[in-house]
Amino acid sequence: MQAITRIIIFGAIAILAVDTVGSVVFADTGFPYIVFRYASFAIFAVVGVAAGRVAGRYLDVIAASGIVGLVDATLGMYISWEIGPGRMIGGSFPIMWLGVASGIVLLEALLIGLFANAVLTAINRLVGASRPKGSN
Repeated sequence: MQAITRIIIFGAIAILAVDTVGSVVFADTGFPYIVFRYASFAIFAVVGVAAGRVAGRYLDVIAASGIVGLVDATLGMYISWEIGPGRMIGGSFPIMWLGVASGIVLLEALLIGLFANAVLTAINRLVGASRPKGSN
């Protein structure tokens, strides 16, 4: 299995774990679910940096961050819907809301992954650290 595939799988499992734990904690205690979004942001950043370090190309960063973002926007949203914090008042789930929310989550994942990788790349260049062969 390629390293980039392992990064994507790790990121997807981590993001689903955060969605599940956050939903259960919210359902049991009422603790604000929004706090768990910051953990999701950290996962997007780690996936972006790891993909950039392993593959050295922005296309891989976009792919890895995007796939993990799609997992969050689909399965993660479904988990939060089923457990509680994502449930809409009245129980309906308008398809337009799903599309908008999914698009926002995907955009967040892409931007955070790319930004984190770009920052690390810039820092590495400033201090003269080596990058993988074929890097940006």
